[in-house]
Amino acid sequence: MSSRPIARSLGHIAGLTAGCVAAVLLSACSAKDAAAPGETGIESVAGTLRYADLATLSDAAVVEVELADVSVADGLAAVVSSQRIRNPGPFPVHFKLDYAPDRIDPTHRYTVQARIREGERLAFATDTAYPVITGGNPKTVDIAVVAIGAGETADVVAGTPAPAERPLEGTLESGGVTSKYSASFRNGTLVSIQEERDAGDAGKAGAEYQFKEGRLLRYIELGTRTGAAGKQQLEFDFAFDDTGEMLAARKTVDDTAMKPDIADIYAARNRADLLRNHALALKASRDHAH
Repeated sequence: MSSRPIARSLGHIAGLTAGCVAAVLLSACSAKDAAAPGETGIESVAGTLRYADLATLSDAAVVEVELADVSVADGLAAVVSSQRIRNPGPFPVHFKLDYAPDRIDPTHRYTVQARIREGERLAFATDTAYPVITGGNPKTVDIAVVAIGAGETADVVAGTPAPAERPLEGTLESGGVTSKYSASFRNGTLVSIQEERDAGDAGKAGAEYQFKEGRLLRYIELGTRTGAAGKQQLEFDFAFDDTGEMLAARKTVDDTAMKPDIADIYAARNRADLLRNHALALKASRDHAH
């Protein structure tokens, strides 16, 4: 028998064998890939943001929702996932926060928090913590946001505007810093302060303070400071719930994100206390005079 047909047959068998091995390996790889999403694939927390049924946000509105790890010992929340929704339309607003399971520590606490800006103004925000994922908490949440007072802006409750009082203008000088501020009240309660701060050569800043029942809910600052590193552009954005627990803390120095220092947070709280007390004393004095 000629060896040439045998060689062709052996080659054909080898080819079939290699093809089968490749098919088996491909099948195994496909099976492994198919199993991966269940093991290490993306998961999500979903839900809605609610306010009054008849409240409609403007075309300039931007919704920002975050999934944050709030179990860090120093109180600074670490953002795990976030979503930004532009021009969301009327309430309720639906959101979905995707995250990688390997970023979740089962021993940590996670919450969802939200804020809504109308242009440059903070209009709505969460004022309480909404726990999710760990500790038996759900991955679907229905979140209520509260309106943040700003000047003459009125709350919307079932479509009916609530009366807003004329802002109270004041000036505070303390520790070489001069602040001109506008304090907004609703039903006799302080809801916000807009501050223009001048510390001379040390820098200038504009800050916004949001309050609920006298407690600081939000602190936002944009300004410049001059120190050992020279002149720097700084931004701060701190959020607290209605118990005073920190929900999120952001700090940007010359467009670079950095972890806020505890001193930054204390300074914001102390500044809020100083301005709040000054505004309340000024209001009491003017009410008494009238």
